[in-house]
Amino acid sequence: MLTLLATIHAGCATTVVTPPPAPGSVAVFLTDYGRHSSILLPNDAGVLTEFAFGDYQWFALGETSMGKAVRAMLFSSGSTLGRRTLAPTGEAEQVARATGAAHVARFEAPRERVDALRSQLDARFEERIDTVTYNPLSQLWFVRDEESYGLLHNCNHVTARWLRALGCEIRGTAMFSNFKVTSRAAKLPRPRRQTTRPVAAATGLPPFRFPGLPPARAARSARSAGAVSAGVISTRPARPARAAAAG
Repeated sequence: MLTLLATIHAGCATTVVTPPPAPGSVAVFLTDYGRHSSILLPNDAGVLTEFAFGDYQWFALGETSMGKAVRAMLFSSGSTLGRRTLAPTGEAEQVARATGAAHVARFEAPRERVDALRSQLDARFEERIDTVTYNPLSQLWFVRDEESYGLLHNCNHVTARWLRALGCEIRGTAMFSNFKVTSRAAKLPRPRRQTTRPVAAATGLPPFRFPGLPPARAARSARSAGAVSAGVISTRPARPARAAAAG
């Protein structure tokens, strides 16, 4: 099963469309550790707090055998919320070195959304502080959490929900940690179609009548006059008109 999931993981990326630029936006970081993901949110001083969600025994206690992995995906006994703080930085490369993540993406989100999510997750962590434990492998502090965990509701699904709270759009299943971050493209106005109109339609004046010509010939002459008035010059030589028959 794990081999199958790894194969699917290689070709199933979830796209994260970041919020549009706004005054007062701050840098946020999204990590990919190969199996799981996390986010890092800054406070007013720029100090980063990393939050991660996962199975309690696998993630918090470090029980990472193959059997434990299958149990975590199918029969999890409970979840955990992890947290740690990192020194202020605005560079994804520095965050990657500090966390050991395989990939780190940086994007900007509105300050009020970042503050609201960080406060919510801090409060959620502090509510279960009596269950806190430290994992030296991940270097995160963990507490037990009330949210369920499983194959169809894993750490990456929760990360995607946190990203939505920051104003991001999520395109994909968010089953795996290989998120692809892209900016929201600005919608440019469509260019107006250039059209030529007869002089009568452009000016509101009645069409000019060519005396002495049959109706069909007069209509063609009127169209030619309108095209010249609109700035359109025909390269086709005009045929000499035959003299109108005397009435």
